[in-house]
Amino acid sequence: MNRVSYFIIDFRTDRTSHSGMKDATPLKIMKEPKNLYMALNLKLMYIAGLWNYHEKEGKGGRSYIYRLYSSIMFFIYFFYILKLSYVFLELNLDKSIKNSGIILTHFPTMAILYSIFVFRDNYDEVIRRVKTHLEIDTIVDGRFTTKFAGKFHRRAEKITKLYCAFYAYVLTFWLSLPLTVEPPTVVTDQRNVTTVLKPLPLFIWTPLDRSRSLHYIVEYAVESLDCTISTYFIAVSDAFCIVLIYYSTAMFEILNLSLEGSVLQNVSDAGGDRSSDDTPRVDLMSVEHPEEGLNLLESQDVFWSVGDLRCSKPDDKVANLIDPNLENSYINTGRRARECTNNQTDRGNIVEKYVLDLVRYHQSLLMHVEELRDLFNPILFTQYLVTSVNLCLVGYELSKMDGINLKVVTTGGHLCCVLLRLGLFCFYGTELTFQSTQMSDSIYSSEWYSCSGSVKKNVQIVLMRAQSPVVLTAGRFGVLSLQTFTKLVQTAYSYFAVLRSLTET
Repeated sequence: MNRVSYFIIDFRTDRTSHSGMKDATPLKIMKEPKNLYMALNLKLMYIAGLWNYHEKEGKGGRSYIYRLYSSIMFFIYFFYILKLSYVFLELNLDKSIKNSGIILTHFPTMAILYSIFVFRDNYDEVIRRVKTHLEIDTIVDGRFTTKFAGKFHRRAEKITKLYCAFYAYVLTFWLSLPLTVEPPTVVTDQRNVTTVLKPLPLFIWTPLDRSRSLHYIVEYAVESLDCTISTYFIAVSDAFCIVLIYYSTAMFEILNLSLEGSVLQNVSDAGGDRSSDDTPRVDLMSVEHPEEGLNLLESQDVFWSVGDLRCSKPDDKVANLIDPNLENSYINTGRRARECTNNQTDRGNIVEKYVLDLVRYHQSLLMHVEELRDLFNPILFTQYLVTSVNLCLVGYELSKMDGINLKVVTTGGHLCCVLLRLGLFCFYGTELTFQSTQMSDSIYSSEWYSCSGSVKKNVQIVLMRAQSPVVLTAGRFGVLSLQTFTKLVQTAYSYFAVLRSLTET
């Protein structure tokens, strides 16, 4: 078995640190987000003009420049939506259906933008808790290695990159469509003058004459910029919310894994069954002369154990990074292992402190999800409200096409974007519910009933609360889950069948 090194994330540096690594270069706070876990998402939001993490609001000339940049980005975005709405004045059914699907796609994005700018302080607090909860719980359980603890951060970045890459893929096909597939439109006016109009990516209002080559190039470039900015807004704002839900899921998952290896396991058996683990250990209770055990701890990279309390020995560099105020944390309990004596009272105190720490952390997670639910409630409500209609319109547009060509691929990509967007929200909402209820199984499988009366009382309270699932809601549409996603898709198909029958008759 490979040696397990103690792991901690140092948020004062630009990379993770563990024993044996050289010191990292300090972060430049003015150039990087303070939260390592959300760094990629905040950078993408910063580029979009949605999140300024450089300076406090209203201070410094750089902040005013960023506000101007943000205002320009918002003007381009909302003016683009107004230009899309202009097609409704033409009373053309096909064009109206196509643009309606695109406009409805932006409704959840506008809800996210509104929520971010109105409740910015609340989002700052949620992001701060993401860092605090993941960092503390990684410190709490020493058996989380660097590979495992970094898994959540890497997966969150992978979710963001793949989600944005898929939108970029669809956008590329969308912008290349008029140059490769769609033929020019021939228009004859009342004076029998024939005009050839080259196609654009969207049915959109334009003040220029597309029959002239220079005007067409300018309009195509402007429309491409509009589409790129609007798609970027959708991708980065969705990824921001999805990653926040994912990290909430990760917090409960880490807590469950911590419970599986906590001091509540094998409480009645001080030694426990460790025959399958060949990692050298020192039991401070079994050493005849405590100084011998302490010397052995200093000389080897081993696990120390007090009864069944286990943790890897932190080195000096790592120990300096631990918050000294975390008096009840698992690792600080380990720091006090030197003070343990050979009696059952000390081991009982360690278990009691761990359970109290568990209760506090669980309560903090519930508060975190509650605030996240309040922030996402209007966003998810808008998402659920427009998704069925959006799927219906895009599906109807796709059904009117013949054969397989780039236009079908582009429209199909739009349909997949709508499904992927809601699907990821529902998937991680379901995962959050599962991990929150899984906690009761993790506690129940331990020997908490062998602990003292005060410990059993606290564990029973946590156990009862853990049996109630933690959910995210979308207003009156119900909880965020894959079952709700399936119902919405079925509803969209019903709308599609009705719309198709009406247009055919």
